[in-house]
Amino acid sequence: MPLPPLVEPAADLTPAERERFGRQLVLPQIGEVGQRRLKSARVLVAGAGGLGSPVISYLAAAGVGTLVVVDHDTVEDSNLPRQLLHAGAAPGTSKAESAAAEVARVNPFGTGVPRALRVTDATADALVAEVDLVVDTTDDAVARVALHDAAERAGIPYVWGTAVGSDGMVSVFWPGAPGVSGGGFSLRDLHPDPLADTNRRCVVDGVTGPLCAAIGGVMAGEALKLIVGSGEPLHGRVLVFDAIDATWREVALARRASSLPGR
Repeated sequence: MPLPPLVEPAADLTPAERERFGRQLVLPQIGEVGQRRLKSARVLVAGAGGLGSPVISYLAAAGVGTLVVVDHDTVEDSNLPRQLLHAGAAPGTSKAESAAAEVARVNPFGTGVPRALRVTDATADALVAEVDLVVDTTDDAVARVALHDAAERAGIPYVWGTAVGSDGMVSVFWPGAPGVSGGGFSLRDLHPDPLADTNRRCVVDGVTGPLCAAIGGVMAGEALKLIVGSGEPLHGRVLVFDAIDATWREVALARRASSLPGR
């Protein structure tokens, strides 16, 4: 079911903004009010790597007003085949700083806020307190759980995705989603013990740029839908992509009685 918009619209768009985002303004799913919601939105993107690269680029280009980018890592040559966001950055540059600079280049009306730190239980709540929505592109189980649980405590949605080897997945978790019968879905409805989900990482299993672009594009699309309150988000559903067979399939989630800590 469609969910209500996450944010109130910003002030009227300027003539320059109307010119730049004109192809989105004609979409009934966005329109003038939706574009103003994008302008007022604050989104946390965790990870500026293979998935973070297309997510950050597309959200910035769509007109999201503030993108908070958190990544403790630095740019390496081995990143560049799939992390086009950093194509102009020298090796050793902070990925968070590089991404924030690219946000400003892609959207002159928006702001990129770098947070060059590691996501942990100690840092997640402060990061999430800055934003309306979390998009998690990390491949670190500890960071993933910390962000998901912080988003749950803050009552905001959490967009999750993964791309490893030749396949990827995307879903939306929002345990407190308004108007959802029985409550929303949690990461623990997919992984009862998400900290145990540490077996696959791209540094070991490999990954290609086109796979990251496909999954990152879907993640960015889910974020846009949640911000403007349009369409059917992947809430309670997992979209699975097999890049070798070029197939997409959908898996429905079932709620677990013990899906949330302390239940």
